[in-house]
Amino acid sequence: EDAHGVLFARWQSIGFVHGVLNTDNMSILGITIDYGPFAFLDAFDPTFTPNTSDDEARYNFLSQPDIGAWNVERLGMALTGILAGDQAEVSGAASEAVAVYAEAMRGEYRENMLGRLRIRGSLPQEEADGLVQVLMVWMSKVQPDTHNTLSAMAALQQRWQDAANA
Repeated sequence: EDAHGVLFARWQSIGFVHGVLNTDNMSILGITIDYGPFAFLDAFDPTFTPNTSDDEARYNFLSQPDIGAWNVERLGMALTGILAGDQAEVSGAASEAVAVYAEAMRGEYRENMLGRLRIRGSLPQEEADGLVQVLMVWMSKVQPDTHNTLSAMAALQQRWQDAANA
């Protein structure tokens, strides 16, 4: 399930919204299918969904990681009924799959966002997570162009780095 976590993290870091993440649109291989109403965020609106039939915005940008975890959990629950062995043990394995997904998602997202900002490897994990969180809160309030904002911040970081090395 780490493949799904990595995939979802990569989506989040580039502003991709799948739009239809029902359980039947995810493969156990770590891929998704049925790219119907997908989109990329222009203005950063974490509640955006390109799916016009998603009245409750269940598949919005902000909810994608949680939907991925929910889908992994549903798969685990479905498998508990057909896998041999102690049901508590099988259920524990399903819970572990969700934990693996979540950890892969967090780690890959952090690395991708720090890479987009050109500061990968320069901050301790806790500070990096805090920086990305503050940036996402700011972008949610201001709703700037997602790609242009992250690109401009990376260019600014490069200028600071060049000036420091001069």
